[in-house]
Parts: sequence; structure tokens; C-alpha cells
Amino acid sequence: YELEMKDNHKSPRYSYNSHKSQQPRTERSKDTRSLQIAIVGAGISGLSAALTLLDSKLFTPKNIHIYDANNYIGGRMHTTLWLPEYQTSEWCGEFLDSNHDFMMNLTKRFNLSLIDTIDPTDSDGSRGTYYFLKQFYNASEAWRDYQAISDTIQQQLELIGDISYNETNSDATYFDNLSLYDWIEKYIPNGHQSQFGAYIDSAYTQEYGLDTREQSSLNFLFAISPESQPENGPLSIYGPSDQRYRIKDGNYLLPEAISKYLMKQKISINLNYNLTKISINDNKKISLRFQNDETYIYDHVILTLPTTTLKYVDYSEAKFDSLKKRVINELKYGTTTKLNLQFKERFWLKLSSDGVIYTDLPFLNSWEATSGQKGETGILTLFTGGTIGTSFEPKKGINTLTTSSCNKNTFLYVEGFLDDLNEIWPNASTYYTGKGTISAPWVDKHFLGSYPAYTLGQYSTISGYEKERQMNIHFSGDYTSPDLQGFMEGAASEGDRAANEIIADYS
Repeated sequence: YELEMKDNHKSPRYSYNSHKSQQPRTERSKDTRSLQIAIVGAGISGLSAALTLLDSKLFTPKNIHIYDANNYIGGRMHTTLWLPEYQTSEWCGEFLDSNHDFMMNLTKRFNLSLIDTIDPTDSDGSRGTYYFLKQFYNASEAWRDYQAISDTIQQQLELIGDISYNETNSDATYFDNLSLYDWIEKYIPNGHQSQFGAYIDSAYTQEYGLDTREQSSLNFLFAISPESQPENGPLSIYGPSDQRYRIKDGNYLLPEAISKYLMKQKISINLNYNLTKISINDNKKISLRFQNDETYIYDHVILTLPTTTLKYVDYSEAKFDSLKKRVINELKYGTTTKLNLQFKERFWLKLSSDGVIYTDLPFLNSWEATSGQKGETGILTLFTGGTIGTSFEPKKGINTLTTSSCNKNTFLYVEGFLDDLNEIWPNASTYYTGKGTISAPWVDKHFLGSYPAYTLGQYSTISGYEKERQMNIHFSGDYTSPDLQGFMEGAASEGDRAANEIIADYS
């Protein structure tokens, strides 16, 4: 078949500069209007930073330059439009939490609407499907099992206290270096042989994209604290994160709207600019060299690249301190893989399900990507990570499921997932239309990972230092926000923070 989809970024409604960057002036002036500022990365973090700089009215818009190695704006906010149904799904960043105020304010500013994905009739979590150790499980059982260990979790959190690269104690360091896998074995009755233990392992493997043997147990403990839970259940598996909202008609609409606004104000957005070297010159100005051999000089630079790609930039002359280098080289990213599969109808609704599955079967987690959207067809997202996520490798990080774009292993992977879905929902695969998309950002050379996840010992050695500036080189992205790693809110709010560092220098 020929998949009828449109990648909304391949044919932009307005033009970007590509390999035609305006050469910035090099003289520094006390007048902020002459300052030259570069932002590397045109994802939501870089766009948010540019918007904050523009709003300050301190800087000349034409002296603010955004660069991105990709050929589209938005980074991991990247939507697919499915035709002829006019439904949307997300390649990467998908959900906003109820408390993601910064992103909420951006959507309001640019007149975008939100879809509420929470079913108001499912207050007890009964419409979700839980399947572990070849048996069904339910929300009330999960709440019961959590209650049995909630006091232990609270006691451990009190011992841990605050922790970061410059603040820890012996208990905090112990739990930081204890893997989540071993925590489950030690503190959950019957460990991984219990359905609750299997649930925790599965949920956090797909949430962070790394096997629990690699993850610090603090990833789990900080998220699932008793104070983050409703008084009478059901269990909120990721604590305060309710992953409730999407942007109507596609999350890409927000970076598209921001970039269009920025360009109207004469801020340049330069695509296909891959940063290869960053240096601090003798006069403390910053030199950026790109793969096309163009070099530009700036007074301030905001780097929004993930550390997975930043480590391949030559920063030997950027005067980064040893801890910054450690952050860049050691911060791990997950290997989550997302399958969006289209079905002829939303058959799961007939099963009194909202499409959400938690399981220890290889696909780990599913949800309906088309909740709140019109149309008879429905799209299920199958979301996995860790070793399972890397068990196949598509030809590129983002592509549609067609014979020409995927290898044989990818199709075997999809067939295996459909078989697993049949184990939970018999005959589910008979509704599959054959259309789908697959995104594995850990394969894409511009990302090389999905989102950051602290591994053993990293809370007490690097956490909190990700955002620390190095002279006039500033850092932003979801990875610089320890509390909001992996969220669009983290990326956007950190872009704002980095921009405000520059503003504060001249206010």
C-alpha cells in the first residue's frame, strides 16, 4: 500500500533560511542593541529562548540567530497528519501535564486549543488494562500493593532529603547508586515475581527508556512519593505527572506558530546548519563553526542540543570546566521506540477500555493517540524502551511503515507486537489497517536518544549542573531541568531560563 500521510514539516507554509545565514557583526558594544546572540537548536527550547529575548525588547531582533542541523523546526515536537481521516499522531513529544503552566501559557498566547485525554468517567482507573505475569491485574490491586510499601517509600525519602551534584548524604548516595531493579527485588514483596513488581519495572522502563538495572532507584522514588498520590487511589504511577493534554490538530502547531512570529520580527532561523565546533576567543567572544565551513562570532550562545549530540561537537577550545564535560559525556538518554498503528475502528471502546495498557509483554505500554479526535478509525500508540526498544533498528529514526522505508526486522517487530496485543485483546490484529509510523529517536543522528534518564550515581554527581553556564555559553533543553526531563514543559521553560540569564546580565 501507499501510506497517505503528510509530514507537516516537509512543506512549510513559509520559508526558512537554509545555508544563507547573515554574518553577525563582531564588535561588542555596551548598548545591548548591538549584541549578537546565537541559539543552536530550533526545537521548543530554542524557540522559547528566542521569544523571551524578543519580549525583553533589549536586543535587536535581526541580531538574534537560530540554527538547527535538521531540515524542519520543532525538534521532537513533530506531528503526522493521517489522510483521509485528518487525524494526527505525534512522533515524539506528546503530552502536557495539568501543571505545565509555561506550555499552557504558550498555547494560549498563540491561540491554540488543547485536547483533554482524561476520561471523566474513569475516576477509579478501571478502564485501563493491566496484564502481568500472564494474568490480568487491575487498578485497585495496584493501589492495595502500593499502600503496603508507601510507608517504606516515605521513610526512604525522608532519609534522602535533597540531592544534587553539590548536596548529598550517605543515605541519598546509597539509594542513588541502588538500581531500580534491585530496589524492586529488595523492597517489594516477591520482587519481580509479583505483579506489582512487574508493573513498576515495566512502567519505568518505558517511561525513562532504560532498563531498570541501569536506572537510579531515585527516578522511581521521587516520582511516586506518597504526597503525590490521591488520598483514596487509584495509583498515579508517575506521581504528579498526569499526561493529560495534547495540542489540538498537532503539537507541531506551537513551534510553527512561534517560529512564524519570530521571523516576522526579523529573527533568522537557519536550517541545515550542523554545529561542529564551539570556541571561546581571546576577546571572550564565541566562535561557532558549522559543517558547511561557515564560522560566525557571537557575544552569547544558547546551546539547546541534547548531550547525546553535543558530545560530538568539538568544544576543546570552549573552556568548559571538568564537571560540564562530565555532564556532556556521561548523561544517558533512553531508547524509547514508538509505534503508531492505525485500526479500522476503535474496537477497544467495546471492551470498556480507553486504550491504555500496562504490561510486561514487550510493547510495555499503549494508549489511544486519537482520543478526542473525530473519525471512525483509531490509532494506538505502542511505547517501549530499554533493551526491547533497541531490539530492532529502522533505516532512520522516523519513518512510515512501508516496504521501502523499513527493514525486515522492523516488520517482524510490528507483527510481534500485534501478536502480543492479541494476547490481551483477542483478534485485535484483525482490525489493523496496515498503516503506521515508527519513531526511534535514538537512531536519528540529530537526537541519538529519546530523553535523559539518570543512571546509577548521577543524582549525586551531575544532577543540577546541566544548566550551569560556561562564561557566555548558556545551556537549555529538557535535560537541564532535573524535575522536568523528558517533557516539552522542561524544554520550553529551560529555554526561557537560559534567555533570562542573558537578560539579567544587562538589566
